[in-house]
Amino acid sequence: MKKCSNCNIVKTLDEFYNSKNGKFGKHHYCKNCLSENKKKNYDYNKSKKRALKYKYNLTGECLNKMYLSQDKECGICKKQFDILSKHHGLYVDHCHSTGKVRGLLCRNCNALLGNCNDNIEILLSSISYLKNM
Repeated sequence: MKKCSNCNIVKTLDEFYNSKNGKFGKHHYCKNCLSENKKKNYDYNKSKKRALKYKYNLTGECLNKMYLSQDKECGICKKQFDILSKHHGLYVDHCHSTGKVRGLLCRNCNALLGNCNDNIEILLSSISYLKNM
């Protein structure tokens, strides 16, 4: 049994994550309190900026310039987006072999390129198929 330093409730040891530094080899917060604390302190914008810099070597300013230069729309279907959120907006499109950023695409257009492995022949064949239907 161990007392959580956050909620002050005595709980069984299996309700605490393992930790090298903690008493009994367990973290000082119980799993529930630790989860709530992480959710409360998580900064989505900071995480997004870090990921953009790491994955694409893009700053928030560069991304915003790209967004405005594309008139806030998808580079393929031209659908307008009022936000740059990954979940409801535009995605950063990049070449998987070179890593070069090509532009911003909506979810469907980004998936279209991904599903054909950026292969122009497959896309041309798809166009031909649709024209013959």
